[in-house]
Amino acid sequence: MQLTMEHATKVKPFEKGMVAKMDVEKMTINVTVKDIRARFGHVDVLVTPVNGQGEQWVENHRIQIIKS
Repeated sequence: MQLTMEHATKVKPFEKGMVAKMDVEKMTINVTVKDIRARFGHVDVLVTPVNGQGEQWVENHRIQIIKS
């Protein structure tokens, strides 16, 4: 079964612009979701730090949604 974007976002409902958190080595940082893509049965999320610079594609399991 091929993973579709619709199925993947139901499993972990990411939306562009939402704030999430991510572990980076010994730190946890807040990130903003800029984009989402399905890739070879996985879901990647493009994130940028809330404070700081840069962006990076990471697999969705590395991102935790911050409950508001």
